[in-house]
Amino acid sequence: MAMELFSGGNIADTIEDRKKYNNLARIAALTFSTPVCAISLRLADRFVLIGRQGIALRDMPRSLDLGEFADAPLWFEDIRKQAEPRLKPLSHATIAYEKPIRFFASAPIVDKRYHRVGLVEVADYWPRSPDKRLAKVLELIADTVTEILFSSRRSAYSEVASGTFDATPDHLATISAGGFSEENNKPSAGGFSVAERFVIDTLISRQSIVSRNGISYLSLRVWRKPLKKLQIDALRAIKEAPTSAFIDAVSQEIAGGLDRLVGHQPARFITHVPCGHSRKDDCLSCLLARQIAANLNLPFVSVFKQNFSHG
Repeated sequence: MAMELFSGGNIADTIEDRKKYNNLARIAALTFSTPVCAISLRLADRFVLIGRQGIALRDMPRSLDLGEFADAPLWFEDIRKQAEPRLKPLSHATIAYEKPIRFFASAPIVDKRYHRVGLVEVADYWPRSPDKRLAKVLELIADTVTEILFSSRRSAYSEVASGTFDATPDHLATISAGGFSEENNKPSAGGFSVAERFVIDTLISRQSIVSRNGISYLSLRVWRKPLKKLQIDALRAIKEAPTSAFIDAVSQEIAGGLDRLVGHQPARFITHVPCGHSRKDDCLSCLLARQIAANLNLPFVSVFKQNFSHG
């Protein structure tokens, strides 16, 4: 049904998208503290996993399809206690360690005609009772997947159909602790932490010069409103211990934005906003400013007094 909506493009257009799908799967697994998350697209007689965490399978049989039952978000704290006959295939499915699924939650991925084309699903082989407000997270991730799918000139759907899609994740580590905690903010493949990868992948690129109260400044990224709270939480985790990969990537983007929007030699020197809640002299803004100065071959000068804050 959704196949006709995608055509043309270059396969390179979605290389970064594939990383985004795996990163979004990781975020869902972290949030629910489950060992498994799958982002699947329905095609012919199977479900192709375009994003996955803690699972080595590349696809699943259509026998696991829950039909129209899954057109709305699903939440089952213990599959064994459900009498719904349409859940029978799911109750016999196995994930990590070949144990049957007990906890299962999902949100549908829909196309522009509101037809379900896939699922974002988390699962565990033990009964679970997470805060049901987390169901909104799955819906937001499903919305983000939809946005990525339909914004690409060549979608994962067309790659799956041609047999060129490779959904191999960066790593298949099982995660047992939830949230953007310091433990889960350790660098992964590519040198980025999970929180950093989430922020980079989900913030919207929108380059502009903004003026407020007589002061002009550059804006290169904006919040993705449905994910803003998660993005802020991730940013707070990043500020605790930013990786060099994150500093390099963000500083290069800022330096590139300066060059495009302002021009060559945009300033005489670079400084940074005072460090506040981070309560350390080498806070994120300072690290970024130093690297931006190096990228632009400009001097770095610490102009403002630090303003350490609590709360």
